[in-house]
Amino acid sequence: MPKAERQQLSRKRERRQQRQAEIQQLPPTERKEMLVGRAMSKMVLAAYLFIMHPWAGPGPLTSKRNSRTMVMDDQIMISLGRTYLVHDLDWALDELRPICPLYGVRAWTDLVVHYQTSQPMVLGVDTIFPPKYRAVESVLGYKFTNKSLLMQALYPKGGLRPVESTLERLEYLGDAVLEVVALDFMRRHFPEDGKLATRVQMSVCNQVLQAACLETGLYKFVRVCSEDVGLEDDIAAAKASWKAAKQGFPKEAPWRQQHLCKTLADVVEALFGAVFLDCEMDMVRMGKVWDVLVWPIIHQTAVNSRGWLATASL
Repeated sequence: MPKAERQQLSRKRERRQQRQAEIQQLPPTERKEMLVGRAMSKMVLAAYLFIMHPWAGPGPLTSKRNSRTMVMDDQIMISLGRTYLVHDLDWALDELRPICPLYGVRAWTDLVVHYQTSQPMVLGVDTIFPPKYRAVESVLGYKFTNKSLLMQALYPKGGLRPVESTLERLEYLGDAVLEVVALDFMRRHFPEDGKLATRVQMSVCNQVLQAACLETGLYKFVRVCSEDVGLEDDIAAAKASWKAAKQGFPKEAPWRQQHLCKTLADVVEALFGAVFLDCEMDMVRMGKVWDVLVWPIIHQTAVNSRGWLATASL
């Protein structure tokens, strides 16, 4: 790695550590409110930009989102989080709009209407839903109305698609949704805990999401195209590693030991994004998908490993 790049990474690491130290100085209640405010605003902006820019890839979408969140300091995030916790998402939207204009959006349901009326024509997906993919719906505990969303979420890279980086767009959206779902779950089950940020970070890390993909068998439905050179071997290595980890490390969380195939984690995030759009952005429904897909992995593997989750607290 070039010296300039190493120095840049070092500066970023120092700024991140300094930022984390500043956050730890906040009172516990404000720290929780700030985490909630950040996650909520990230999800709202991700959904808004995803819908309003249907042809933009994840890179431009992230840049647009970051340019809007730059104007929001800690006190704004704390206020947004407090409003979301005390009232609901629509109240938080009212507070967010003057800071980050959301044109045409006065309530959460307005985003649903915008999505339903502005979807681009989807090509390059199966016109007839293959019966085998109904098993994916069984794993998720959710039946898709728009089957093409499910099919798009299972394309890692290649394939004929008019929307550039279809899975990457869904992954961009699912990442933001997943953070809010995990945060809502953890703050409800561990209300007095001071490690909320750590719990959420561990819950949505790539290793846990890949483990969910492997344990539930979703990896069988990832559609590998000819352009994805080496992906089949990477998935096979992850599968073998996951099986060995579960057998060989009974006292450790197996997902800590496995070979990482990030594509599998990306697919889980994309599936969250697909369900989010299909269920009309119903956060209660998203919580149910979390309960059947991700939470069992965390509970089964982490409860008996490092004690970061206590069964008695559930």
